[in-house]
Amino acid sequence: MIFCIFDKDRKINDVVKQIRKYFDFLYDRGFETTYKFYDRKAFGNWIVILRSEKYFIRFVQDRGAIFLQIGPRWGLQELKSSNLTDVDVLVPYIKTRDFDFHIRSISEDKNEQLQRLRLLFLDNFDEIFAFMSRANFDEEKTKITRLVREKFESAYPSLKGNLLTRSKH
Repeated sequence: MIFCIFDKDRKINDVVKQIRKYFDFLYDRGFETTYKFYDRKAFGNWIVILRSEKYFIRFVQDRGAIFLQIGPRWGLQELKSSNLTDVDVLVPYIKTRDFDFHIRSISEDKNEQLQRLRLLFLDNFDEIFAFMSRANFDEEKTKITRLVREKFESAYPSLKGNLLTRSKH
């Protein structure tokens, strides 16, 4: 049992080291790791949360795919998906008020995934935080959520009224 706990701690600490390596610019701007979790039973999925004075960022690995989500710090009070926005949706929405809904091709290489997310986030850093700091961010977040639901239901009509529409969080 002790070996399993040690192995689990070692794996999540390795993940945090990788995040620090690729997202050093966040740590340089005051973000700190506040939560980390590794589940060896669920495909080796993990969650790492960084927090600053105003925002939090959640890194999630789910079945080999790494996601980067951002939300206002108050969203940590009740951590649910409605308090988070995936950067793969947020960045195109900021630029065009739209985005392409598609299942992205995911490299199995974790370093490639982290590097892609690093570049996406770093290249749009100022725009992301300026957008999230707007007085009407809650309204925009509602629009983003509605647009995600519409795009999902358009792409997968047989699931309409299922996944995204039932969940309030």
